[in-house]
Amino acid sequence: DIKAILTGNLIAIRLKKGVVLSYYLKSFLDSEYGQSAIRSIQTGTTIISITPNNLKEMQIPLLSIDRQEKISNIFKGKLEEIVVLLNKYEEIKKEMVYVYDKNA
Repeated sequence: DIKAILTGNLIAIRLKKGVVLSYYLKSFLDSEYGQSAIRSIQTGTTIISITPNNLKEMQIPLLSIDRQEKISNIFKGKLEEIVVLLNKYEEIKKEMVYVYDKNA
């Protein structure tokens, strides 16, 4: 349901509702299997690209929606952990500015 304008070097992936969940697809694409599948459809050596036709041919394992939801929820949980850690990192980074001033 997101409206976007894509430049010539981007490809939109539209998922069929009830068939593939977005976080499931993302978790697959980020996995070793997904990365291998992406490498198998890439073209070019200096500038690597993926054509829409090659992307259409990429094999993505379709698990049941229940399994996709389980994987999606685990993946979303990991993303939330990353956000918490990044926020903590930024907080500590800001505190470091004052280490010398408070302790000299």
